[in-house]
Amino acid sequence: MASYSEKVKKFIRLINDRPVDSKGNSISNGECAARAGWAKSRCYKTASELLKKPEIIEQVRKAEQEDQVAINMGEESVRN
Repeated sequence: MASYSEKVKKFIRLINDRPVDSKGNSISNGECAARAGWAKSRCYKTASELLKKPEIIEQVRKAEQEDQVAINMGEESVRN
């Protein structure tokens, strides 16, 4: 079972590199939480709770900024 911090990292990665569903639409925040390892039965609530935490918002912004740097440098990503 994944630890809380592993789930958070995966959630942030999914939020920033949001996959698409079978219809070509971006998946929801709740689906990001479910794919990160949280219970499907409350994944939408979990996503909402996570996105209210300042430390998680900061990590999402940092990842977005890293992606922007990569784009400006002609790279796909600077994240590992």
